[in-house]
Amino acid sequence: AFVSTLLTAKGFGQAFQTVYSVTTHARNTIGGGLIMASNGMNPFDKETANAFRTLKNEIARSSLGKDKKLQQEYLKYRRLGLAYNSTKKLIKDTHSKIQDVYVAEDDLWRIAAFQKELKTLQKAYPNKLITDLEKEAADIIRNTMPTYDMVPEGAKALRRLPIGFIW
Repeated sequence: AFVSTLLTAKGFGQAFQTVYSVTTHARNTIGGGLIMASNGMNPFDKETANAFRTLKNEIARSSLGKDKKLQQEYLKYRRLGLAYNSTKKLIKDTHSKIQDVYVAEDDLWRIAAFQKELKTLQKAYPNKLITDLEKEAADIIRNTMPTYDMVPEGAKALRRLPIGFIW
């Protein structure tokens, strides 16, 4: 019981340092744009606007009001490993929405970068299948802008320690 209480308290502390931190949200949003720019991609054009629209559709609407085409796009990004692919179900709706926004801040830039990389590959390899180009573009972007899914299981296990490792 004591360890469970300690881990719960630690979890709340970590959530307030990340998911509930305005500073962290700003850092994620600005950092993603900077990573794109440092890779020679303009973070302020239509691919970013398209990625924003896709993510907004995913997190801001109930399942009944979602645009089906944008929902299919989002599922493709998850399948390609570009969007966070957690299967965990959170208990509180408010916490879930805040966490969705937190994750979407990272996904936004990966999706926009993927769209740009795909265009580049389509120009370089016009005769290659689109599915092959999508996989190649996704590999490049995941290696440049990794997702939480790429964190090794050993590192994830460290989060369950009662002290330290605040990430």
